[in-house]
Amino acid sequence: MKYRVIYKLACLVGLRESEITAIRLEKINFVNNTILIGQALKYDTEGKSELVLGPTKNKKSRIVNVPEKFMNEIKEQVQAQKKLKIKSGHAWKPMKDEDGKDIDFLVTSQIVLGYPILPSSLGSTWHRHAKKLGLPKLNFHALRHSCASYLLSNDANFKIIQEQLGHSDVGLTMNTYSHLTKEDKQTAIELFNKIL
Repeated sequence: MKYRVIYKLACLVGLRESEITAIRLEKINFVNNTILIGQALKYDTEGKSELVLGPTKNKKSRIVNVPEKFMNEIKEQVQAQKKLKIKSGHAWKPMKDEDGKDIDFLVTSQIVLGYPILPSSLGSTWHRHAKKLGLPKLNFHALRHSCASYLLSNDANFKIIQEQLGHSDVGLTMNTYSHLTKEDKQTAIELFNKIL
């Protein structure tokens, strides 16, 4: 269930690997079907070479919308995570915040219980699962692009896509996905044939 939730967070919500692995339970809003994305997990290569919570890629927090049906799966993952924490007892080794309190992540490592998953490991796990299921060869980040492509093909506004994906500005979103709208432009222009 954990990896199904991870893959859907990329494909249906448009999150980056580092954002998915940094989701804290208290940032999930089951009433509004949203998640506050305010941090990303990364390696502190200048310090102790350990995982740290830092800012998102564009250094801004954002609230992402989550489809209601998928939010029910996230709720199941939260419950499974809480049960695992209780069952693990002293074997639970979570990351601590700046005040020394345990951080409860949505998904955690199977190697060090309670500790976050390495963002870089999501790609290799995705490749293994995709190959096993006979899915096309796509890198993990392509799932995020699939989210944007689907939204665009269903007439979502570029500004909404920009906010959901966490791009620094709408121009970046438009430049990245403008090739997807060429067919739409041709279809729109052909509408004039009806009035000529």
